[in-house]
Amino acid sequence: MEAIQITCRDNRSIIIPKDELIRICDDEWFLKIMIEADYLKKENENYNVWEDYDVVMSILESLRYNSLIVLKNVSLDYLLKLAEKWCVPEWLIQLVKERIESEKQCKLVNKPFALKFLEENVLFTCKICGTGFKLYENTKTSCKSHKSSFSSISQKFDCCGKDENGSCCVEGYHVPLEDIRYKLKEYEEILEDIPDDEDSDDD
Repeated sequence: MEAIQITCRDNRSIIIPKDELIRICDDEWFLKIMIEADYLKKENENYNVWEDYDVVMSILESLRYNSLIVLKNVSLDYLLKLAEKWCVPEWLIQLVKERIESEKQCKLVNKPFALKFLEENVLFTCKICGTGFKLYENTKTSCKSHKSSFSSISQKFDCCGKDENGSCCVEGYHVPLEDIRYKLKEYEEILEDIPDDEDSDDD
């Protein structure tokens, strides 16, 4: 089986069957176009890309499994820029944007009590799948959806050809419809009005 080698700027290489990389998704994107280009006329199947290994692998693994997969220590901002630069499928770019927004809303420091209450007790609605969820239960496989809409003509989803009872083709984190920062501020104000035990004893 013919394989290609992609060498990243940190001198780590990815070796992948050529056919698998071409078939990794139906959309036209940078690596697929580069590998298929006849005009390159390379003597070997070695390609150098001036990008970080872990970021490139995050894109490849996400495309392979139809789900956002981010390797450890990968910057989401860098991942988004590279995904846009390489013209990866829009669904993957959207998942990265949603993860960035979700993490921004969850980076709430110095608010331990209100945040803990928010995580464990408040029910949010996912703006992707419409499911209700709690923050502490939210995992990378919680949200299940499809890339495209359901066709009333074929009675199937256009993205994967499955019917309404079939499994979803995209998994990821739930993205809250509500603004977490606003909710946190709301509960902080409530908690500030509740006297602690010492104040209650003094009264």
